[in-house]
Amino acid sequence: MKITSYFPYLFIFYCVSVIAQGEANIWYFGTNAGLNFNNNPPTPLLDLPTVGMFSSEGCSTISNSDGDLLFYSNGEKVWNKNFQIMFNGDHLSGHNSSTQSSAIIPYPGTYNSTENRFDKYFLVTLDQYIEQNPSIPNKGVCFSEIDMTMDGGLGGVTTNKNIHLFGTSTTEKVCVVPHSNGCDFWVICKVVDSYDFYVYHISSSGFNLTPVVSTTSVFTEASPGQMKVSSNHKLLSYVLPPYSANPGLYVFNFDNATGLITDKFSDLTSENHYGAEFSPDSKVFYKCSGSRIYQYDVSVNSNNDFVASKVTIMSSVAGLQSMQLAPDGKIYIARLILNGFPNYMGVINNPNVLGTACNYVPLQQYLGGRFCMAGLPNQLNSLIPYNNILIENEYCNALQVSLENNNNINSYSWGLSYASAPGTFISSSTEANPIFSFPDYNQNYIITCSVLSNCYNKTYELLYRPTVPTYITPTFNISTTEYCQNQTPDVLSTVSTEGILGTWFPNNIDTSILGTTTYTFTPNLNQVQCAYAVSVTITVNPVVSFSFSDEVVCKNGLIVFPNTNGIIGTWSPTSVSNTQSGIYTFTPNNSCSPSATWQVLVVESFSNLTISTYNTTIIANVDNVNSLLLYQLNNGNFQDSNTFENVNPGCHTVNVTDIYGCTNLSSSVFVFDYPKFFSPNNDGYNDFWNVFLENSDTTLSIFDRYGKLLKQIRQDEVGWDGTYNGYKLPSTDYWFVLDYDECGIKRTFKSHFTLIR
Repeated sequence: MKITSYFPYLFIFYCVSVIAQGEANIWYFGTNAGLNFNNNPPTPLLDLPTVGMFSSEGCSTISNSDGDLLFYSNGEKVWNKNFQIMFNGDHLSGHNSSTQSSAIIPYPGTYNSTENRFDKYFLVTLDQYIEQNPSIPNKGVCFSEIDMTMDGGLGGVTTNKNIHLFGTSTTEKVCVVPHSNGCDFWVICKVVDSYDFYVYHISSSGFNLTPVVSTTSVFTEASPGQMKVSSNHKLLSYVLPPYSANPGLYVFNFDNATGLITDKFSDLTSENHYGAEFSPDSKVFYKCSGSRIYQYDVSVNSNNDFVASKVTIMSSVAGLQSMQLAPDGKIYIARLILNGFPNYMGVINNPNVLGTACNYVPLQQYLGGRFCMAGLPNQLNSLIPYNNILIENEYCNALQVSLENNNNINSYSWGLSYASAPGTFISSSTEANPIFSFPDYNQNYIITCSVLSNCYNKTYELLYRPTVPTYITPTFNISTTEYCQNQTPDVLSTVSTEGILGTWFPNNIDTSILGTTTYTFTPNLNQVQCAYAVSVTITVNPVVSFSFSDEVVCKNGLIVFPNTNGIIGTWSPTSVSNTQSGIYTFTPNNSCSPSATWQVLVVESFSNLTISTYNTTIIANVDNVNSLLLYQLNNGNFQDSNTFENVNPGCHTVNVTDIYGCTNLSSSVFVFDYPKFFSPNNDGYNDFWNVFLENSDTTLSIFDRYGKLLKQIRQDEVGWDGTYNGYKLPSTDYWFVLDYDECGIKRTFKSHFTLIR
């Protein structure tokens, strides 16, 4: 059984219930004494005739599964249910003064479900440890076959009678143990003057005469005393009296799958050992030593602990002999006539309990006036393998159960019921290892398992009471509860950090859907740790992408960070400069919005506009150019070239600015030019001579080379046509005087030109 510290159930006790398993319910022993365990408490049987069975020590009895007597024996004879010597049932090779003079074993494969019994049995007999009748050869350990279909159903011993197994004297000890396969049996015997045990396998093929031999550390002679196997069929006890070579108590391990026996414990105290028996739970061992009953704890691990666990249960009354575990779970103790109370038996009422609380009562069981001798029936309380309901796994709100031995089981029928209503199943199962949950922690429950095998059927019960479990809250290593839309999410683990298994709903984080979603973890049923369901809220935020337009600011101009449309975040650097160009990064607090940059170009002033002229060409230049410049002549269009060609003579204004309009410089420039010749021949080309100046007030006077004034031209006139008083003047050079306004400054210019005809 697996029991852990957090197991939430309180077990009250184990209870094994057998359907119609009453094979050990009738006892006959001593001088016509008997007990009927079909009643509780058992009642004395007074139906044996006065000339019925006498056994000073060993005897055996068998009933059908309903508890009805089939036959009984003292090792010398076998009687049927009518108290008559069975057909061919006398002259057996045993002896009534052998401690365990006989043992009855069912013949596997012969079970008769109509009669609730086997059709055949084997009867193993043992002679007394001192050879009583040397004239009868091979009388040591023998067996005979009994056929219950003979003599009209009363049974008879077949021709397979007194089949010798070994020895001429015996250790007076024999045990029968169900095989682990659920069908067969083992017969355990000890060889005289040897270290060996012989273990015989009985199957549907019969009695295998070749034993399994186990050599132990214990050498034994022929001597009386009981040998017993524990109820779980895993331990074997053996006692040797003080006059033997190796007196003491020995406990061995027994493997009912292989038949092998190995050393386990020993108490070599030299006492009058005789009676021996294990408790029903196979954890406590008792022995009788004349006037004392001793108790040992066989659940310990070491031999020192075994010897140290020895407790005296009672002392002072002599004549305590055989011990036998009865179907009612109590241990009965034979008391000889010489002890003064021939009509009573002692009883250990609670043999599973360590110490005097095992409750030994010396004169508890009355025999109705019949006499108990030294022996009690060498019984099998159950003809099938020891079994028990085990807790296979302990869960928070459920149990998984199984049977300890499950060989050759054809079918299972499990049921869970309230202890107050046994048999009314709350739930049921036909699985080998079912899981049961219970609806109410304040109730006691019974788990029932009925099995059917090739060789038997049986029902087991386990009574338990659950306690309210302590719940824990599972935790998970969830890295974040916020995601951006379509971001790759974490995987929701189905195992919490405490090891709790469960499922999520929804089972995966979906980041394609905006908003908040609750994901719930539900622990699986049938786990050791009890856990609550827990939830986690996941938020999926939209991905907002944005950008800023780069800006230009004139140096020392006003500039602030751009509008972020309500998105909260931080700028780096944290302040914007209007004296130095730079790149600024905005990081939103919302991780789903990426960072964006904003570039600021600070435009510095340019200076020192200088103008150069070449004839009618104007060239403008400035210092500290740091951006693209635009140039304008008068009110004309801006251009990116600093050169103006074919400019009309006169006063002009040159404007220079940058493309951002941060600096504006202007300068006046005067372009002066005049025609060097003209040809007044009426061909439409150069027919008139004049000096035109834009944006200037002018007075133009023309002279011949002698200084004679020939013509004064107004600004609104077309010019001089080369005549004077109606006459054409000859081709030659002429002089002129120009009074003009040079961009606000009065100037006079004198020169000459040529008239060509």
